[in-house]
Amino acid sequence: MRRHLFIIGTIILIILALGDWLMKRYVITHIVANDVHRLFPCIDLTFHKNLGITFNIPIPLWIIIPVTGFIILWLMHRGITTARRPSMITLGYISIIAGATNNLLDRIIHGWTTDYVMLFNTSIINGSDILIILGATIIIGSTHAYQRSSKNRE
Repeated sequence: MRRHLFIIGTIILIILALGDWLMKRYVITHIVANDVHRLFPCIDLTFHKNLGITFNIPIPLWIIIPVTGFIILWLMHRGITTARRPSMITLGYISIIAGATNNLLDRIIHGWTTDYVMLFNTSIINGSDILIILGATIIIGSTHAYQRSSKNRE
């Protein structure tokens, strides 16, 4: 991957993470909890305090915070080892780290993660969740593509 594309990708991910942080602040200060504002037919803006982890699974903060911190440190280590040759995989790690850090800061500051995008009147997520999913998708797709190209060379 060309270095300038890697830098542009990193800047875009940082802007998305900052946008999520600002959106969380907006939702907390301007929207009443569980009040729903229709944006599109299947997408609503709301304010939900996610006290657990994925799917609101209740796990105490004293477990969530250190485990999340450990995972972020491990991802940073993996990202640094792949950063010697900037690649899509490195961007995937940066995306996951940005999303996980945003959610971690939310938990430390408020005691919950602020979710604000309701999909199909059932699931409520935030921009950090999207960054995490995007990063995982990039890593899986890039790893698969690398393995396919390695097999083709043989």
